[in-house]
Amino acid sequence: TPILHHHTDLKDCRKIIFQVILNRVKIYHPTSFKVGESQFNGKAIINHPLAVKMNQQLNLKRNEIESALIPMGEKHLTAIELKELITGEKANSGLFVDFVEQLVEQYAGKFSEGTIKHYRSMRMKMLEKWPTVKLSDINTAFLQQFEGELRKDGLDINTINANMGRMLSILNKAAAKDLFNMDRVKGYQRPKYVQKIPDYLTEDELKAFENVVFATVQPGHRLAGHYFLLGCLTGYRISDLKRFDYDTHVKDSLVTLLAKKNKTIVSIPVYP
Repeated sequence: TPILHHHTDLKDCRKIIFQVILNRVKIYHPTSFKVGESQFNGKAIINHPLAVKMNQQLNLKRNEIESALIPMGEKHLTAIELKELITGEKANSGLFVDFVEQLVEQYAGKFSEGTIKHYRSMRMKMLEKWPTVKLSDINTAFLQQFEGELRKDGLDINTINANMGRMLSILNKAAAKDLFNMDRVKGYQRPKYVQKIPDYLTEDELKAFENVVFATVQPGHRLAGHYFLLGCLTGYRISDLKRFDYDTHVKDSLVTLLAKKNKTIVSIPVYP
């Protein structure tokens, strides 16, 4: 049965969740839909511009759940077993590191290599110092302690900002799966990003580097040098440099490429 979650977000909307009961064992299964209380009549979404499409998706999900339940008959499952049956995923142990490992498996190939790398890095940091911490153990005090350890490691303030942002991102994904309540960390404020004056190469320095690249004999080193020069002249991220192809991306005196990170088209005049 679809019902509204008890939690209301800042836009006064509540998530639609499925209440699933099998032989008196009850669990809740989240959906991706959020609506206002007046937009749900207890069975379906109403008074919403996408009501028809959203109701179709809800009906498909309900049929999918019922199809999984019917073969169980009178079989008695635990709540964990029932959740595994509905989600098709192995139940999480509750450990933070195990949840991040599941995220890596789930999003590999869907998220960028950089994002997956950051998730793995966060998991390693936790394995080193807090391998047995559960999601249920994490609160504002823990995040402050975690930030303190990063400071002890001598990390730059902007690096700490990025790490704490990734931690909150992981917790948000756990909350989306009803494995964590973000209210537990609402008192935490991550350190502010500090804008720095960028360092840069002068024209003479860039020309000197170019001369070294052209004189380099080792093919791999020379190729790396060419990529670095291309990055200097276009401002492309590494993810875009790796996909660069002259015949495809250089036309009419412009270097044009669809940026991988933000999916925007970037056009730059060819450097003289």
